[in-house]
Amino acid sequence: MRLAHRATTSRERSGPDDRDGVATRVEAVIDLLLEYDEAVDAAYLTVTEAEFHHRESLDDARGVNYAEDGSVIGIELLSPRRMGVVLDGLPIPMMSSE
Repeated sequence: MRLAHRATTSRERSGPDDRDGVATRVEAVIDLLLEYDEAVDAAYLTVTEAEFHHRESLDDARGVNYAEDGSVIGIELLSPRRMGVVLDGLPIPMMSSE
């Protein structure tokens, strides 16, 4: 069985405006698509539909796909149901400190 779930997440950040010291609020919205294939216990998190350029393996169970500009386009997770998911080292867009 193959499952797909689309989620929209937002990140808020407050801080002084460089122009006049007035506090501002910035909100970033990220539309994510999580696909899970139960038959092979694999998941893929699509971050953007940009064209694939290269892949970097973090370990045997995790890989990250990048666009030519270095932005993350997707994250592959193998055996997430049986082994769980290690978040350390994953470029998770909604956790960015920008």
